[in-house]
Amino acid sequence: MLRALYTFLIIAVLSGIAIWLADNPGELVMHWRGYEIRTSFVVGVGAMALAAFLVLLVYRIVVSFIETPASVSNFLEKRRQQKGFLALSRGMVAVAAGDASDAKRYAAQAHKLLDAPPLTLLLAAQAAQLEGDEAGATRYFEKMLAAPETEFLGLRGLFIQARRAGDRDGALAYARRAFDLRPQTSWAAQAVFEIEAAEEDWDGALKTLDRVVGAKLIPRDDARRRRAVLLTARAMTAAEAARGQVGDARKPAFEKAAKLALEAASLEPRFVPAIALAAKLCAETGHVRKGMKLIEDAWSVVPHPDLADAWLDLVEDESGYARA
Repeated sequence: MLRALYTFLIIAVLSGIAIWLADNPGELVMHWRGYEIRTSFVVGVGAMALAAFLVLLVYRIVVSFIETPASVSNFLEKRRQQKGFLALSRGMVAVAAGDASDAKRYAAQAHKLLDAPPLTLLLAAQAAQLEGDEAGATRYFEKMLAAPETEFLGLRGLFIQARRAGDRDGALAYARRAFDLRPQTSWAAQAVFEIEAAEEDWDGALKTLDRVVGAKLIPRDDARRRRAVLLTARAMTAAEAARGQVGDARKPAFEKAAKLALEAASLEPRFVPAIALAAKLCAETGHVRKGMKLIEDAWSVVPHPDLADAWLDLVEDESGYARA
């Protein structure tokens, strides 16, 4: 209803203006290069409006001709991207389904159509893995290292490849690089820690553990337990080295090993291997009573057979009667 009323009002106003102009035609005179042009005001305004319309029409035609190549190019680029993402999605589905041939074919199409290296290289690497082409997969993952946005993804892939091939040194190198790149990533931290521990690199594993704790990737109780285990292993290695020493160097070596074992026992009082080793090393350094007390205190909490065996072995060359 209101729209009809507005339309009527507009028509009425325009009609009024037309009637007024008809009653007051006026005269429009234009002088140009010695010519005089006379016409009514209404005709003059109409001519100027027509001229303005023609100029605007020519302008739009010229602009459309100029913009047409860019529009066509944008249309083709958009269509190419749509086909590329369609190939990419189909390739991902083929990877999930275990279809190596389709995955490889769609990976090639996506790589050709899309300017998205992270996605296309990952798809190509996964397709190569499905085909059993480990060298090809490694090659694609190595290409990812060239760009900052794909470097971490490439390191992850190369780490998995090295671990599958049994290359522990290579896996450790890739995991360390990934851990340096993103210290908050749990898989990289865990991989570095596990490989260093397996390699008996106790100092390296302890440093990695400190970084893991600093990044808050594991609870403090778990970190304390791991540190106790590492210190115990380090003390065992130091004790073995001390037994190979002769003369004055023997006792300081055992004292160093005992210090490590005692630190482990203090961190984890229920960890039997640390307590037993600490007691034995105390005896080696002449602190038999300290070792006995260590075992006796632990026995009240964890009465373990290994503690009893360690307690009985604290005194050397003891008779069976005295031992009983």
